[in-house]
Amino acid sequence: MKKRTAYRNTIFILTAVSFAVILCLTAFFAVYAPGHYDLEGSKSALDILYAVALLISNVLVFLSLIEFFRTCSAMFREKNFSVKQCGTALLGIYPLVLVLFLCGWNFTTVCNYLLSPLNILFA
Repeated sequence: MKKRTAYRNTIFILTAVSFAVILCLTAFFAVYAPGHYDLEGSKSALDILYAVALLISNVLVFLSLIEFFRTCSAMFREKNFSVKQCGTALLGIYPLVLVLFLCGWNFTTVCNYLLSPLNILFA
């Protein structure tokens, strides 16, 4: 059980760190990107770094969602609803809610957000 808790805590911490990295890279990109940035041009190292950070963040969002479902299923299976377990479940769902909020609750925008690292890396 301790191993499971350590894994879950690591996922939650890494997800928060990945969102902070994305925010910092976005701010850096907004300040230092050239004025006439060409989306059709060649990729820079910053583009690749940003795409990899987005891809890692997306994977961590899905891992957090899986942890949310595991926590909820354990609560229902054991019929033990405690504040601590509900808090843990909420920690598992916040990354997805944050992505949905930032995408304006629009499923098409969420799909574009999730596919954008692949478009940057392989387009």
